[in-house]
Amino acid sequence: SISGRALSGSHSQRPEKSLLERYPTLTQFVLMMKSAVDIVLVYLSYEYLFLSNSKNFEKRMHFAQKFRVPMDQLLTLNFVLFVFLWVRPHPFLFSTQFVLMPLTVAVVSAPDLYHVIRQISPSRIPDPWADWDSMYSIRGDLFFTIMVLLHVIVGRNEEQFSRREYRTMMAVQNTSDRTKGILDTLMPPLVVKEVLQNPKQSHQYRHATITQSDLCGFTKLASTKSPAEVVHFMSQLFGEFDNLAGEHGIYKVETIGDAYVAGVAEPPLTADNSPIDVVFFGLRMVRAVDDWSESNQFDVTCRVGIHHGECIGGVVGIKMQRYHLFGDLLVGLEILESTAPEGRVQVSEACMLEVERQRKGIKEQEGKKEVQQRVVIRENLKFARRQDGELKTSKGEMHSFDAVGGPTYLVESDKPLRNRSRLRSLGQS
Repeated sequence: SISGRALSGSHSQRPEKSLLERYPTLTQFVLMMKSAVDIVLVYLSYEYLFLSNSKNFEKRMHFAQKFRVPMDQLLTLNFVLFVFLWVRPHPFLFSTQFVLMPLTVAVVSAPDLYHVIRQISPSRIPDPWADWDSMYSIRGDLFFTIMVLLHVIVGRNEEQFSRREYRTMMAVQNTSDRTKGILDTLMPPLVVKEVLQNPKQSHQYRHATITQSDLCGFTKLASTKSPAEVVHFMSQLFGEFDNLAGEHGIYKVETIGDAYVAGVAEPPLTADNSPIDVVFFGLRMVRAVDDWSESNQFDVTCRVGIHHGECIGGVVGIKMQRYHLFGDLLVGLEILESTAPEGRVQVSEACMLEVERQRKGIKEQEGKKEVQQRVVIRENLKFARRQDGELKTSKGEMHSFDAVGGPTYLVESDKPLRNRSRLRSLGQS
C-alpha cells in the first residue's frame, strides 16, 4: 500500500522563552537584592556626605537652625524619593517586597546598634565612628518606616490586581481557543479563516477525493443495546476514525448515522491534496473496525467507497452553520459505498486513475533529493476491476456502472486487507 503522508509539514516553532519567563522567582530575587544593595549604598553615601548632626556642625549651624529647617532634613527627603524610585520600576511580588521591612529596620537602627556593640565590647582603639548617628530624627525614622510599609501594602494590592487581570486574560484566551477549536471541528481550518472575513464563502473543488464508510451489522447490534451503549460504541469507532483522518491529513466532512464521510481536495478543504492517503485511510478504517469487533466479540464489519471528481463546498445555515459538500460526486460516492463488499474498499475509475497518476509522480521524484516527499509508500496497492454486470446493494437495489462514471475497482494490498482472526474462527469468509 501506499502509506499515509509523512507528516513533514513545517510546524511553527515557538519563540524561545526569556530569562524572566523561565526563572521568574530567581529574577524577582535578583531584582530585589539589587534594589536593596542600591538603597544601602545610597544611605551610606548620605551618611558620608551629610554628617550634619555632628557636634561641630551643630555648633556652626546653631544660629542658622533657629531660622530655617536644617539642610540634612531637607536632603533626607531626597533619600526617601530615591528609595521609592529604585523599587517602583519593578513589579515585585508581596513576598519579595516584604524583604524591604527588615532592610528598613536595619538602615534606621544601624547607628544605634553600632554604638550598643561598642559599649558591650569596648576597645582601646579610638573610634572613628563615635559621632555616627542616624540622618533621621525619631520622627524621620518613623516616617521612613511607614513609607516603606505603605509601599509594601501598595505592592500587595498591585499583585492581587495583576493576578486578577491575568486570570481574566487567560479566561478570555481559553474561551477564544475553545471557540476556534469548535470552529475547526465544524469547518476546515482554512475555511474558518475565510469565513471570519466573509461568512458567505463557497468553493469549487475540481480534484476532490471523498470517502464514505458504513458499518455492516451495526444496526442489528444497536437494536440489542441501550442508547448509552450505542453512543459509546459510536464514539469509540468514530474517535478512531478521527485519529486516522488526522494522521493522513484528511478532513472529516460529516457523519450520517453510522456512515463516516471524509476526504481531501485543493485548499481550502485541506492543505494537501493526496488521493493515495484517502485509499490508505479507507483500508485502515476496515482494519480498525475488525479490531474493535474482535476486542468486543461483535459481528460488525466495515465497507468503504471512494470517489474522485468535482464538487462544491460551502457554509450552510445561519445560526447553526456547517460546511457541506454538494454535487454528483456525493451521489456516486453513496452508490460506491452501498455496493462495496463487506470488509472491502471500492473505488471509482476516476479515483483509481488519480491514484495511479499520483503514484507515478512519486516514483519520478524519488531520485530527486531536493524534492521533499510528502507520501511514503509502505503498502503495494493493486486495483482489481469488478466483473459484475451491475452494482448491487445489500438491500438488492441495482445500479449501473455509468452512475459512478465507469467501472469500479476493489483495492488490494500486499498486506492483509483485514484483521480477521476471530472472523475466521466463526467460519466467515
